Amino acid sequence: MAFVVYAESSPSLGLATTFSILSGTYVNTTPGTALTGDLGYTTGPAVTPTVGGSTYTADSTYNQAGIDQGTALTALNNQPCTYTFPDGAVDLSSNLDFPTGTYSHGVYCVIGAASIGTGGITLNGTGTFIFRMTGALTTVANSTVTPTGGASACSTWWTPVGATTLGANSGFFGTIIDDGGITIGSTVTWLGRALSFGGTVTTDIDTLTAPTCAAPPTPHATLTLTKIVVNDNGGTKIVSDFPLYIGSATTTSGVASTTLNPGSYTVHEATSTDYASGAWTGDCAADGTITLADGDVKSCSITNNDIAAAPLQINTTSSSTSSSSGGGSRSSQRQSATTTVVAVTQTTTTSTASMAMPIAASVSFVPTLPNTGFAPGGSATPYIIALVTAVVLPIAGVIILLYIMRRKRVA
Repeated sequence: MAFVVYAESSPSLGLATTFSILSGTYVNTTPGTALTGDLGYTTGPAVTPTVGGSTYTADSTYNQAGIDQGTALTALNNQPCTYTFPDGAVDLSSNLDFPTGTYSHGVYCVIGAASIGTGGITLNGTGTFIFRMTGALTTVANSTVTPTGGASACSTWWTPVGATTLGANSGFFGTIIDDGGITIGSTVTWLGRALSFGGTVTTDIDTLTAPTCAAPPTPHATLTLTKIVVNDNGGTKIVSDFPLYIGSATTTSGVASTTLNPGSYTVHEATSTDYASGAWTGDCAADGTITLADGDVKSCSITNNDIAAAPLQINTTSSSTSSSSGGGSRSSQRQSATTTVVAVTQTTTTSTASMAMPIAASVSFVPTLPNTGFAPGGSATPYIIALVTAVVLPIAGVIILLYIMRRKRVA
C-alpha cells in the first residue's frame, strides 16, 4: 500500500471555534443534553440543553461563525488526498487496506458513504486527520473513535456531503462540518463540535465538549521564482535587469517567498525589447498562473534570450536627367542615387552608388553659308570667328604673298 505524502493541515475555525453546536435549526426534545461550549441557531429547541458557554440566536456572532465554518470547510476540501478508497461505501473500522481500523495522520477520501462499525477506529499519532466523503457518515451503536499517540480533537475533521448519524451510546472524536444535517443518538459522548450552520442538528441526552485549541499557525505557502538570462548574441543584461513579480509583489530571483497565503496567483516579469521571453516552466502554467495550497513549496522559472541585431541591406537605384539648349547639340546628363535600407537576417550587402559628375559639353562650330543665317536665339560671334578664320585670313595671306613676290621681281 503506497501513500503520497502531503503536508495536511488544520484550518482556522474563526468564531466557530468555541461552538459545541452551530446549526440552522436545533432540535432537542429531551432534558439531559449538556454542552460545554457555545450554542448557535436560528430556530431553537423545544427543550433547552445545559449550555456551558453562550447562546447566539441569528445575531452577528452567529452569522460570522457560519461564514468561518464555510471557509474552514473549503480549506479542508482543497487539500489533496493522502489515500483514496475504492469507489463505493467504506467501513472505516475494517477494510482491505485498514483491516484493524487504525489510521495515522493524513487525508482520507471516500467516493461514497462511510461508516464506523462496532469495532470502531483508532487515530494514532500527532498530526492532522481529515476524513472526506461524498456521501453520508454513519456510526453504529456502541462504536468508538479512539485517539492514541497524541491525536487531538483540535486536528481531527470529518466533512461528509450527505447527512451524519451517530449511533446511540457511541463515542465520537473531532469536528464534523456537515450542512446536510447531524443527528446524534441517545447518550452519545463527543469530544468535538457539531457544525451545521446551513442544516439541522438533533440531540438526545448527549454530552458534547468543545475542545480548547491553540490558534493554528497562519496558513502560508512558499514559491520561488528563478530568472535565467542568456547572452549569446552580444547582449549584456543580467538577472537583476528583469524584476520578477508574484501578483503585485516583487520578489528576487532564486529567493523563496514564504509568506504567501493559499490561493491563486499570476507571476510575471519586466521584459526588454532586446530579449525574447520564454514560457514559464516548473510548477507554473506557461502563462504564469499557479494555485497554492497551505504548506505548498513550489517553484517556477523563465528564460530571457538576447535577440541578434538585424543586419542592414542597402539597395541603390539611379535615375538620370538630360537637358538640351538651342543652338546645335549642346546637352548634359546628371545621375542621382536613391538609397533604401532593408533589415535582413543573414547577410549584409552594401553597394555604393556611382555619382558621375556632369558631362562637359563638347561643341563643334561649323560656319554657316551667308544665305543660311544662324539658329534663332544663338550667338553670332562663333560664326564671325569661323568666317574670319576660314575665309578672310586665307585671302589676306594670299594678298601678302603676292605682294612679297612682286617686290622681289622689281628688285
